[in-house]
Amino acid sequence: MSLQSSLYAFLSADAGIGALVSNRIFPLIIPDQEFDEASKRPCLVYSIAAMDQTKTFCGTIDLRRATVSSDCYARKYVDAVGLSTVVKDALADYVGTMGDVEVSAVSLENQFDLVDLEPGLFRVALSFFVWHAE
Repeated sequence: MSLQSSLYAFLSADAGIGALVSNRIFPLIIPDQEFDEASKRPCLVYSIAAMDQTKTFCGTIDLRRATVSSDCYARKYVDAVGLSTVVKDALADYVGTMGDVEVSAVSLENQFDLVDLEPGLFRVALSFFVWHAE
């Protein structure tokens, strides 16, 4: 199982996230066929922005650092912020397994607020470092 599918399973299984977004968790973008429904209620978009290998004097080891982006969208700003808080609670400082991926550490790297004017959605963008074995 890849980090992408393990991350999706982890986010989908979290009760707090599920209570806010139900099944509106998407990789990379909100799909066109889902956009109308997703724009009415909060939704979560995730992606792997980067994947770095760990190099030592002895060569490359199996430890990877992934930069995971998580964008929390909602029609109301307060709802986007609320979803971002629940996502941070689920991911920040997590250690354990996600699917069959062994996660050594997750840290919140960055957070910022945006607004997508054309669809009229507020967005809170989160960026995490996920250290994991591959």
